[in-house]
Amino acid sequence: MLKNTILACLAAVLFLCSVEAMAQSHSHHSHHFTHRTSTKHERKPSPARHVVNQSKTELASRHPFVVAIDAGHGGKDVGAIGPHGTYEKQVVYSISRQLERMIDKDSTMLPVMVRKGDRFIGLGQRSAIARQAGADLFVSLHADAFHDDDVQGSSVYTLLNHKGRSGPNASTRKASNRAAAKILGELRSQQPLHCPHVKRARYAVLRTPGVPSMLIETGFITNPLDEKKLANPTHQQKIARSIYHGIQAYARTARPKLAKSARTRNMMVASRQ
Repeated sequence: MLKNTILACLAAVLFLCSVEAMAQSHSHHSHHFTHRTSTKHERKPSPARHVVNQSKTELASRHPFVVAIDAGHGGKDVGAIGPHGTYEKQVVYSISRQLERMIDKDSTMLPVMVRKGDRFIGLGQRSAIARQAGADLFVSLHADAFHDDDVQGSSVYTLLNHKGRSGPNASTRKASNRAAAKILGELRSQQPLHCPHVKRARYAVLRTPGVPSMLIETGFITNPLDEKKLANPTHQQKIARSIYHGIQAYARTARPKLAKSARTRNMMVASRQ
């Protein structure tokens, strides 16, 4: 009788163990089946849909309009000096930094400072820096000087074409003139112009191949009134804003015609992060 009871207990234990094992096996199988099912039906976002959903500003930030800002003189080259001792190199650097900040806030543009700080840079090197940055526009800032201290006002220069000299082609020169005209128009609203139209000169910084270039005389530092204004941060900001608005106007017309590589621009953006 005892033997039969023991055998019955053992049989019951074996049956319960078997049922538990089957339940665990079913649970384990169900877990993997559910995982495979969710993976099978998981849909990745469509790349095309992602691009379509991007705003124009986001797309433009991937291909910014690169502006090389060249603050004239620097270091041992102080430039012109005003009657009250104002240095040209300091004035134009301050205006350049104001312009840099404005362009930097524009998601469609990228500023590149040619001269960083008070240091001397050769004329050829300035153009080389602009080209290496993949610049779409080169803007060189200066303050004019003249022996007659009554002369005042801003001027904008582009390259005077001369046969036999190397430099930008006809297309680049035309683009330079269009950009210069836009900026001159904006400057006209802020202060007197020394010349009402874009002037021509053979300045070295205007000969950058493939990059529309201009030189802006922000005023006559030898004129006491202009010197006082040029040293004033509020006036510096006004000049910078006029130049910025002129660049904006030109960039809107030039962007469809740009042929710069996206790779160069992306590298420039990445270097700033």
